[in-house]
Amino acid sequence: MPGKNLMNRLQQAVLALYDYDDAPDNISVENTLEQGLNILAKLPSIICYAYQSKMHRYNKESLVIHPAQEQLSIAENILYMLRKDHAFSDLEAKLLDMMLIVHADHGGGNNSTFTNVVISSTGTDFYSSMVGAIGSMKGPRHGGANLKVSGMMKAVIEEIGYCENDIEIKALIYRILHKQFYDYSGLVYGMGHAIYTLSDPRSEVLQEYIEKLAEKKGKVREYEFYQRFEQCAKEVILDVKGVHISSNVDFYSGFVYGMMGIPEDLFTPLFVMARTIGWLAHNIENKEYDGRIMRPATKYVGSVKKYVKWRTDEMRTITVFKGDGIGPEIVDAVLQILMAAKAPLAYECFEVGEAEYERNGKLIPDAAFASFEKNRILLKAPITTPIGKGFRSLNVTLRNKYDLYANIRPAKSNTAVKTPFDHVDIVTFRENTEDLYVGVEEQIDADTVHATKIITRKASTRIIRDAFAYARANGRKKVTCVHKANILKMSDGMFLSIFQEIAKDYPDIEADDKIVDNVCMQLVMRRKPSMSW
Repeated sequence: MPGKNLMNRLQQAVLALYDYDDAPDNISVENTLEQGLNILAKLPSIICYAYQSKMHRYNKESLVIHPAQEQLSIAENILYMLRKDHAFSDLEAKLLDMMLIVHADHGGGNNSTFTNVVISSTGTDFYSSMVGAIGSMKGPRHGGANLKVSGMMKAVIEEIGYCENDIEIKALIYRILHKQFYDYSGLVYGMGHAIYTLSDPRSEVLQEYIEKLAEKKGKVREYEFYQRFEQCAKEVILDVKGVHISSNVDFYSGFVYGMMGIPEDLFTPLFVMARTIGWLAHNIENKEYDGRIMRPATKYVGSVKKYVKWRTDEMRTITVFKGDGIGPEIVDAVLQILMAAKAPLAYECFEVGEAEYERNGKLIPDAAFASFEKNRILLKAPITTPIGKGFRSLNVTLRNKYDLYANIRPAKSNTAVKTPFDHVDIVTFRENTEDLYVGVEEQIDADTVHATKIITRKASTRIIRDAFAYARANGRKKVTCVHKANILKMSDGMFLSIFQEIAKDYPDIEADDKIVDNVCMQLVMRRKPSMSW
């Protein structure tokens, strides 16, 4: 039966093999070894046939079935069965064989191997242990890591091409680390390893063969870009996180498979086939030298609190940052108003900012952060931001720490106050974490500094949707996109195009766009009721 995901199909196939075994529940070392080797021998056919059936069923391609050949190795049989013309080179077979070898084992602590041993320790059969390990391997943080690298590098190349400018490459890596590009995880996939910190010997073993294959496949430019990106990533991560890291084997494995024409659907199943021998070895080792059921212990380390149901008419505690400059004066005035209004609020007040730093060495005390994380409501006064030097804006720090992406500013005429503007009723939604607020700067030379303006689809989408949702929920009639797409055609241009797409989902709300210069002029000149935007 064709499967949409080959890893799930692989689990089903391994479980099916259980029914063809005369003694599937015999968990002796000798029988486990025989079971494991039999599964390993069948995996090339299972994997290739599962892929071909998927392509036939879902992509309407011709069904290609080549039977395995006894005289060929596992690596050779994979290439033989996968390709319509059977053809493969000695270099391809050699490199694929080495890929399988370097992925065969990585100690008992990796997630899938540990899963296999934990399941096996219950006394169940090897088929069940292996199926559990395959489920673990499927995850993108484990066996699917090379797919994440492949996806990331495709996005990088689409964004900047095969760039030879290290500054431009580093700027993009900064964006990845600051959750502003690709999948917004903040991870540079293929960089770093829990065990290998200085270098990954598996990658080093493969490098010579990868270079040779790149030459034969006409992929030298791509290979050189991977190397340049790897070096830039090491330097940027050292600058940002202060740690030396190396690339891991996953950084190049997807590139290698791609050069050999192996489809992405097979990247993780091939990892399974390679790691099967490692799973088998650790399974047997645990049977031989331990034999006890594994019961990983957990210990609760939090504090026990009595449940208190909160009602709207009960007192609610909020956190107050008094700030500096005019901040304390403003906070004191606001607190007087709230108390006079008999608001059901209690206050935990903290000194923050430059003066607090001079007194105690921290701009925001740890207790202040803890209070806010507990209360979830913050009343914050203005905080000093040094101009041209000194510490980064604390406002920006808070936005990034808690992902406070939406700056929502209502402005409405107050009949009790006489102003030149009547009937003003505007709510401004501003994205709070991107544009130049990312604070990515680089000193090019003594006379030149680059500042990076960042606009992403993720951040643009959520702030625009929030604006339309607010408009609908509050009976607003119109949403205007304010931009500078006439000059910044890529960044603001993307923001505008996303706005136009989202607007289609809200046909009940009028949507238009205006250049920021125009909006600023109209804000100070128009006094008509139609100013409600």
